[in-house]
Amino acid sequence: MSQYEHASPQTIEETVTALRHDALADVLHALGDPIRLAIIAQLYQYESRCSDLKLPISKSTLSHHIKILRQAGIIATRSEGTARISRLCIDALEERFPGLILAVLTSLVERPKDPSPS
Repeated sequence: MSQYEHASPQTIEETVTALRHDALADVLHALGDPIRLAIIAQLYQYESRCSDLKLPISKSTLSHHIKILRQAGIIATRSEGTARISRLCIDALEERFPGLILAVLTSLVERPKDPSPS
């Protein structure tokens, strides 16, 4: 017997709300790293193989960041021969968390490339 079979509507609603909060926490965690933001910025411009992303990190570290973004639902990957192509899931994110990914992308585009101290 499942724990949800005899749950009241309020309990089910609370469960759904908790799952949404967990998903939001996962997305915000994934967006909270500068390397992952750089990956997102590059994938916003075009789909890419992991090896084509231009970042000053090792392949294993890049794979780790890609995995976190994929698990949070921010990017998706597909196989093309032996290559794994990554893309940004803008539409799915916009549906789940309206305005969030567009705000992040806007801030990445508007962020100065080399901020100099005043």
